[in-house]
Amino acid sequence: MEDFHEELFSCQKTPGLFCFLSMFSCIGGPCCVQGKVVSDYTQKSCLYHCALPCLCLCIGASINRQVLRQQLGMDKVFIKDCVLHMFCNVCAVNQEFLEAHRHRLQGNVNMLNLKNSTATNKRSFTPNAPVDLIV
Repeated sequence: MEDFHEELFSCQKTPGLFCFLSMFSCIGGPCCVQGKVVSDYTQKSCLYHCALPCLCLCIGASINRQVLRQQLGMDKVFIKDCVLHMFCNVCAVNQEFLEAHRHRLQGNVNMLNLKNSTATNKRSFTPNAPVDLIV
């Protein structure tokens, strides 16, 4: 099994997302972004995955991260993820966003709700990840 390819402190790759997550972290910005990323891999709604970290804080965010890890074929490390979301939630959500985007661009996963990666979603609040993620 593997772990995240994206580094935890890779916020410079998506400065707009980092600013959004930082500015709106007190009113659920990271919860919404994480909910959208995880819901793209499951049949549950974005609202469900957004409510988990909003209501259960780092435990809910860790549950979402476990779902993402499972869908991307990674080892599950709940305690590590819980501590990570407790102390560095913005960086963890940014890492999840970048990793999901990397897998989508590489075509490694079959995502349920996402359209073609070149299409832009004008209704989404989540910015496009940089294209140079493919190594």
